[in-house]
Amino acid sequence: ATIIKQSIITALAVSIAFVTAGEIVFRQIGVTVDDFKIAGGLVLLIIAVLEIVHPGTLKEKRVDRTTIGVVPIAVPMIVGPALLTTLIVLLEHYGILIPFIGLVANLGVVWIAFTKASTIHRLIGKTGILAISKLMAILLASIAVMMIRIGIMNTIRQ
Repeated sequence: ATIIKQSIITALAVSIAFVTAGEIVFRQIGVTVDDFKIAGGLVLLIIAVLEIVHPGTLKEKRVDRTTIGVVPIAVPMIVGPALLTTLIVLLEHYGILIPFIGLVANLGVVWIAFTKASTIHRLIGKTGILAISKLMAILLASIAVMMIRIGIMNTIRQ
């Protein structure tokens, strides 16, 4: 329970910090939202392909139990390229309220998944988890390609 709480609180804090300071940092270094979409998409695509071709490659080998809720669970597993890119895109289109509600809802789903992980594992088994993992990796790859495509198309239009 402590690790779950640590990971959710850290994910929320990192997300809020990114939303608050991200745009300022981007402006200072000359990065656009479309640049971030392309970069985030490329990172997601690499992660997805590695998970499809070599499952488990990205798992931490040695984990410190006192900080596991922060790294690797909160960052980059919960708050990674997909979430950060989504937050930036939603902020650009909807302002702060909609992305914040989405973030809290997302963290609520993560909390439920973490607290019910044993039950989920018992219900669907190792094979079910592996199948869902592969499907999620393919979905992640598709989202990554979409982000790259949109980022490139928007950059070309400018």
